[in-house]
Amino acid sequence: MEPSRNEIDPQNVHDAVARVLRSAEFSHAKRLREFLEYVVSETLAGRKDAISARTIAQDVYGRGKRGNDSDLSVVRVDAGRLRRRLGEYYANTGQNDPLRIDVPTGSYSPEFTIEHPPEVVAEPAPQRSRRRAASPLAIVALLGVVALTAFLLTDRLKGTDTTSVDMTADSKSAIRRAMLQKSPASLQAANQAEQARDLLFPAIDPVRLGLVLNLLQHAIDLDPSYFGGYAGAAQVSALIASLTPETASRQMLLEQARSYAARAVELRPDSSWVQSAAAWVAFSNRDYSTAKRLSETAIELDPTDLHAGEIDAIISFFTADFQRAATMSDPATHNWEATGRTTNRNVYALAQFYLGNYAETVRQIETAIELGEPISEISVFYIAAALWQLGSHDAARDYVSYYQKAWPKGRIDLLMAQTFISKDLIEEPAALFRKAGGFRP
Repeated sequence: MEPSRNEIDPQNVHDAVARVLRSAEFSHAKRLREFLEYVVSETLAGRKDAISARTIAQDVYGRGKRGNDSDLSVVRVDAGRLRRRLGEYYANTGQNDPLRIDVPTGSYSPEFTIEHPPEVVAEPAPQRSRRRAASPLAIVALLGVVALTAFLLTDRLKGTDTTSVDMTADSKSAIRRAMLQKSPASLQAANQAEQARDLLFPAIDPVRLGLVLNLLQHAIDLDPSYFGGYAGAAQVSALIASLTPETASRQMLLEQARSYAARAVELRPDSSWVQSAAAWVAFSNRDYSTAKRLSETAIELDPTDLHAGEIDAIISFFTADFQRAATMSDPATHNWEATGRTTNRNVYALAQFYLGNYAETVRQIETAIELGEPISEISVFYIAAALWQLGSHDAARDYVSYYQKAWPKGRIDLLMAQTFISKDLIEEPAALFRKAGGFRP
């Protein structure tokens, strides 16, 4: 029989919480740690009946006293994430813990269960987290797929390309000085491209992408010999085309992208950024074999160019080479922090879906949320599908609700079908998403 709370020593509960909070499963989950500490402390203080979504929103998240539906929805989703994360913890690091903490579905008050006599349990050694710190909070876009203008900070004076992440700060400073000596406009062009990179996300909004394209076109106007402006403009033009229905406008955008890419190749054919941009243009034209070939060339030219690696992972994903997509985007083996805000963890998570690792899809997308990495319409779509497949139906419905509020006109199944090498690949996640309540008028 499960013991009552009065039969459990509060100190044992505090010890149990401490073990959870320092575990690998919770190492980067700051908000979930605060959530758990709050509901446990309130319960031990005798206020468990007063715990609600509203009090958590106020006391943990610092929201206003009245709160709103959005605040309460955040609490409900986080409660589901906390339940799943606790389940992961007790299935791995905490499997021999003497006391288990659960937050039952439909409640925010934790329950404590004695699992093993404390005197026979040795505390497990801390596990090293596979996760790593990442960049600031951002919301990314449809296709979660592109930091397409991110291959920036380049110089043509001596054929130098500063996009490699292993280039030292002194080297980049020297290149900037050289560009300034050439002309202030050359340096401004490179800076303009950097700004465009930072403004790319969220990439689902054509209006926003249009502004980014304007920045890159301005970089070209400032220095027509600067290849980075053309490479970035080619990528953004192709991305806008990917989000455009089959119309004359789409064809015009694709032609514009091809023109920019051709000029970039003319200026610097040996640049990994240029070859990667050309690969993306070919991909947007649905020339998948050429896209893969050019992307592989970009990697060969500079294996340290993580931006080119990101594009390679994206192209691999949409051409159904899921194992390569996972390898190129694996957050455990690549130093993605060096590139700033990237979509790599999302690509890795989506590849895991098609490799049948649904729990890893959920884990990685939740990690991206917690670390402030880009999260997109496609990320929410796939985490909802993965959760439904895993039997976590309430959590799946929560994500569908988020999706419908954020993208009320979103039809990602149709948009993805225009991008995948085979439309059949969208059928499984779309079917699961529908079961969770998505795509209904």
